[in-house]
Amino acid sequence: MTDEQAPGEWAALRDWTEWFVRRYRVAETIVPPCWFRHGQLVEEISALHCAHRAAYDPSDSGNGPIGWHERLALAMQRLAKAYAGGCSNGHREHPSRPWPKAAAEEEWDAWITQSHAH
Repeated sequence: MTDEQAPGEWAALRDWTEWFVRRYRVAETIVPPCWFRHGQLVEEISALHCAHRAAYDPSDSGNGPIGWHERLALAMQRLAKAYAGGCSNGHREHPSRPWPKAAAEEEWDAWITQSHAH
């Protein structure tokens, strides 16, 4: 998304997240008020938001809401792991995992020369 789109998108996600944690009584230990500062939580919450919109779309056949709730049960486990009290010592960005580009490229190039279907 662009910088121009960001405020509107973040506001919509915040509104939905606040509704979600109140409606489903999600504990602060799972989705803390600082959820937006935790990348993994943002991704999980954003995915739930998108799935919720699709499930409750008027064009849905009627199975969307129950499907959303089934996926919610799985997502709650991931949410709990994603945060796990992660800011008890203040907010610190976790360093990105280094990616060994040179070695990975050589392995990738060798791997993609075969279908690996056997």
